[in-house]
This record gives sequence, structure tokens and C-alpha cells, in this order.
Amino acid sequence: MPEKAISLETALSKCLPYSIPGDREFIPIEHALRRVAAEDIYTPVDLPLFTHSKVDGFAVHASDLNKLLLGKETRLAIADTAAAGDLSPLTLKPGQTIRIMTGAMIPDKTAAVIKKENVRIVNDEVCINQEVKPGINIQNRGDFLKMGERIVTAGEVLGINHTEIIASAGLSQVSVFTIPPVYVINTGSELVLPGENRLDGQVFASNKTLFYSLLKAVGCHPLGAGRPVKDKIDAIIQELYEGIKKSRVIIISGGTAEGQYDLVQSAFQQIGASIIFEGLDLKPGRHTSAAEKDGILLFNLPGSPGAGYIIFEILVKPWLRKLKGISAYQNKWIELPIEQHDRFVTDQRMMVKGGAEIKNGQLTARVMNKGQNSDSFLKLIIDLDPASSTIKALIAD
Repeated sequence: MPEKAISLETALSKCLPYSIPGDREFIPIEHALRRVAAEDIYTPVDLPLFTHSKVDGFAVHASDLNKLLLGKETRLAIADTAAAGDLSPLTLKPGQTIRIMTGAMIPDKTAAVIKKENVRIVNDEVCINQEVKPGINIQNRGDFLKMGERIVTAGEVLGINHTEIIASAGLSQVSVFTIPPVYVINTGSELVLPGENRLDGQVFASNKTLFYSLLKAVGCHPLGAGRPVKDKIDAIIQELYEGIKKSRVIIISGGTAEGQYDLVQSAFQQIGASIIFEGLDLKPGRHTSAAEKDGILLFNLPGSPGAGYIIFEILVKPWLRKLKGISAYQNKWIELPIEQHDRFVTDQRMMVKGGAEIKNGQLTARVMNKGQNSDSFLKLIIDLDPASSTIKALIAD
């Protein structure tokens, strides 16, 4: 018999073993943003690929640098031009300069490049009246990455910088984990779809939109029934079986309590699901539960959108990150001071929505009242735990 009312941390540790990344696929690098690398990626070339100029300017020979160090005006004859894309490097001679464009290969024997803004041009000569340091404005081959160095570690989420560097290294495809499908079930006979005629006693179903949005934000593929499921055991069981066939995990909202029409736990039992936990020792989510059937995890979250949002962020999201193959899947909680008037007197651990503000130069947590929208630049979930002397907060999407 599963234990009742366990801590959030214990519930997560019980669920994580069921979070196993799925298949891998090769995709074009231009479509890889926010996907999860399935293997380490190494550069097959030096980056930069060749030594080039960082500016539009003029190449200076080493022997002419010595004259400039003595503070003498130096005149160099413009012998040629090196443009980006030229395939044959030129050779620089003493007393001469080569006009060079940003990204162009450095001519042989070049010791430095001076910006075009820092010279005078008289006829076909460049006049230089300042010291030029060796190597200035030259980007050497391999300065950024040497051939064989790692660009990305397996389990990293590919960001814009990653994808650009991978493309710069000449790699057209990357191996990533497939996007997991997540089946969403909303229960409640009182629910009607937005846009439909509503009778007294009925409410518009917003949980589907909520969970679809949360799943897309975390990089999963949401799917589910077109309509909310009525509080009938056969209908709930049918949807559970549909979700088991089509997805890696099911999120079913509503029906979490112990009333006559709270049937989700009974449905879990009738399909032969193994209960992982029943109940969290915190508010909201006291009746949150999880079960497993044929390798598919079933999360039963509160029907209240506010409560469902909080439980998704603190429990389901890290589980989904691991399912996606992300190595750093755990939530990162930070300690923050909180305004005295926002401190709750409670004998039970509570999770509340909040925001972060800067007060007297310090980042401070603020609790949001019910129905209040946060105008803070950071959205938080605040952990109010009477057993803890500190206030912890989770940065939420």
C-alpha cells in the first residue's frame, strides 16, 4: 500500500526512475534550437578556420613595426588588396602594405593590421603616426576552438550560440533526442469548451490550454482528447488507454479529491496501474498522485488551474526535462528575502505564486494575491515551509 502525503522531494525521487529518454534522431542544424543533444559534439576543424583580419585596415610587416615603435611616421606603399573570399593568400614585403577587409586571409609576413580609421592615405601610400602592437586586429586559426575540442555535451539544450558554432564547424546535422508526446486529459462534467454556449453551473475548460502551453514551453508535444471527459469511470478509463497508446506520459487534471465524482484513482486501479504515491504534504496538491502503467507515467494533478500550474512547475517539469534527455533536469531553488507582510503563518508547507522585485538594491520575493497578475520581471513559485528558516523560490516560466 503506497504511503500517503509524502514530501515533494520524495515524490519526485519516486517518479524520476520512470523518466527515461526516448529515441534519437538526426535533424538539420537549422532546426535544432532548443532540442537536446543526444551525444557529445566535437568540432572537426579549427575555429576560426584560418587566420584573418578582424577589421577593415592595412597589413603591416614586422620590420615596419620596429620603425613605428620609435615614434617615427611611416609611409607604406599600397601594393594590393585582400578581400574576404580570396582563396590565395598574398605576401607582404617590407615598406609595403596591403589593404585588407574584415574576414580576409592575412597576407604572409603580416605582423599586425591597423584600422583604416587610424591612417592617412596620400596618393598610393598609407601614413601611420602611431605605435602598432604586434598581432593587433589579427584573429588566429584555432583561437576559439581547436580541432577535436567539444562544442556540446550530451544532455545540453542547444541554444543559439551552440547551433551557430556547430554550423561554423561545417556540421549540417546533429543527433538529438526525440520530442516526447504528452497526453492531456481534463475531467469534469461541468466543463464546456471555450466558444460553446454555457449553461448555469457550467464553466469553460481552461486546463487544456494551460497544460498545452506549459508543455510547449518545456519543449514537449501535447496531444489529447478534443473534449473534456465527463465524471464517468468508463469514459476516464477509455481516455487513459488512449493516452497510454499515444504518449510517454499522461497528465490528467481534476478528480483528485475523495468525493463521489472523483474517479481518477478508481480508474487507475481498474486499469491495473501501479500507484507510485498518493498525496503531497503541501498546499496546493494535497491529493496529487502518480501511477505507472506499461512504462507510461500517469500524473493526476488538481483541477484548479492555479494549483495545477504550481504542481506542474515543481513536480512534473523536472520529470519532463529528464524524459527529454536534459542532464540538468532538477529545479533550481534560490534563497530570497521576502517582505514581512508576505510571510504566511501556516502549520503546513505551502507553494504560492509570486514575483521578484528589487528593493533597496536587493532581489526580494513578493507573494501574489489570488487572481493578481505579477508585473515583476521574474515570475516565482515561493516555498513557504514552516520547518525551514529560509524562504526558497523557483524561477518559473
